[in-house]
Amino acid sequence: MSNKRARIAVFCLMPLLAVACASGPAAVTGTEKLHGTWANKEYFGTYWTHTFVLHPDGRDVLFQKTDVDSPTEEGRYAVDRKWTGSDGSTWYHVTWRTSYTPYNAEVAESNKVYSLLRIDSQGNTMEIEDSKMTWPAEFGALGGTHFIYYRQ
Repeated sequence: MSNKRARIAVFCLMPLLAVACASGPAAVTGTEKLHGTWANKEYFGTYWTHTFVLHPDGRDVLFQKTDVDSPTEEGRYAVDRKWTGSDGSTWYHVTWRTSYTPYNAEVAESNKVYSLLRIDSQGNTMEIEDSKMTWPAEFGALGGTHFIYYRQ
């Protein structure tokens, strides 16, 4: 009977292992417009992250180099607030904690960033305004760093 249980356990763990061991950006499913793979080719070869994947379980992986299939950074994110704009866009307050791979919670806590995110009503374009202090009130010069990403 324990042999049968072992086979069932391995069978149940296979999908989880496949996701955990995957390298490179991959499609992510989820009910939030936020989930999935986002990229901006203009950031390739720069300091900024050019591709990142947001998983429904709160994990994120970031790719800064174009010649590597494995992530440069790993993190955790939490949606602190969500609302819908008058134009149908979805807005989020998100808290990020990121470290270089593999994920290190202690290091990530010191790399906490607050973001104001807007995803257009079609779910194809994401704008992000970052701050190290608190969520930016708006996009613009008084906020932090502004990024634009496109769904892949």
